[in-house]
Amino acid sequence: MDLVLSLHVNSCTNPQVNYLASFILAPGGEAEKAARFIQRELVQATGRPDGGVRQANFYILRETEAPAVLVEMGFLSNPQVAAQLAQNSFQEKLARAIFRGVLLYLGFDPDEPLDIQGHWAEEAIRLVRKAGIMSGYPDGTFKPDQPAT
Repeated sequence: MDLVLSLHVNSCTNPQVNYLASFILAPGGEAEKAARFIQRELVQATGRPDGGVRQANFYILRETEAPAVLVEMGFLSNPQVAAQLAQNSFQEKLARAIFRGVLLYLGFDPDEPLDIQGHWAEEAIRLVRKAGIMSGYPDGTFKPDQPAT
């Protein structure tokens, strides 16, 4: 199943506005399901106020056949938010949260390493991971064909 994601930062006349929101065209469908996963992961990862899943008649949401979600990641008109959005570490936090939300929507466990399925060492990696001996790389992968360090 396809999914359209449109990532945005906003601006408004009130420099105090500060929330995350996900927009869909209409409630009750796959887009809403995806948006709820993404929204929850974004709020958990950033601690920013939850603007919720909202309806809007945006072109990107209306003019696609696939489920579509427009993610509003913050307001450049808020100086604190703008400074945070300019940081690579915060951008990565947003990207990881969106990725986790998409994985959840698709039915995957975002805490499960995606690069070990079908690998000859999959069972061993799962065992050492469960025992707390190895946790993999910061991006959640194990790179099983690379030397262990």
